[in-house]
Parts: sequence; C-alpha cells; structure tokens
Amino acid sequence: MSEIVHISEAASLGIHSLALMAGKNNEYVTASQLAAELGVSRNHLSKILMKLAREGLVISHRGPRGGFSLARDPGKISLYDVYTAIEGPLPEAHCLLHRKKCPYSSCLLGGVIGKVNREIKENLSSKKLSSVRVK
Repeated sequence: MSEIVHISEAASLGIHSLALMAGKNNEYVTASQLAAELGVSRNHLSKILMKLAREGLVISHRGPRGGFSLARDPGKISLYDVYTAIEGPLPEAHCLLHRKKCPYSSCLLGGVIGKVNREIKENLSSKKLSSVRVK
C-alpha cells in the first residue's frame, strides 16, 4: 500500500525537533542538545536540520554559541510544513495500481487510501508548532 501516508524517521525527527525548538522561546538549540533529548544520532539529526534550513523552516547559526532556531513564528509553521519540507507533498493518487482510472466499477478498498491521506494531511496542516506542548 505504497500510496498510504508514510511518516519516515527523518520526517518524524524533523517534526519532533521543531516542536522542541518551539518550546525554547527562540533560543539557539544545538543538534547535540536536540539529539540528546530525542535519543537519536546527532549526525543523522544534523542532516535533517540542514535540510530544514535549506527549506527555510530553521536558521543555522554558526560559531561557538551557534545552533538552530525557528525561521518563523511557531504559530505559522504547521506539522505539514515540516513533513513536506522533508518528504514532499502527500500523495494524491488513490489507486494501488498507480492508474489514473480504476479498471473496476468501484475501488476495491472503498476509497480508504484517499480518505486516510486526506485526514492525515488535514490533521498535520491544522496543528501548528505553537500548539505542541513539551512536558
């Protein structure tokens, strides 16, 4: 079921990292700090943060007091923004056979793939980083 939303480890780490950053009141946060909080590889997370920087969601600050900060107000960044920066847009196709027109009179799965994709997109789009609370 390749057309059902897949949230990769990279997308998950991007979402979780930016949510942590949103709770830090725009302080600079290093990849090492985020990796320690998330319990993941600093090198892997650094690559994800650099991709998010290229996509304009975070700013990379160099130097001994450097790190990363959000590029925009957390109330203006949705979880879907983070997802698409890493994965690209969610698939629109609903056919497991990757056809524009279904060869059957109706979808064998009752259109559930399209429904799930739409619901996840709506959910991720409606949640802003500012609404995520860290313990």
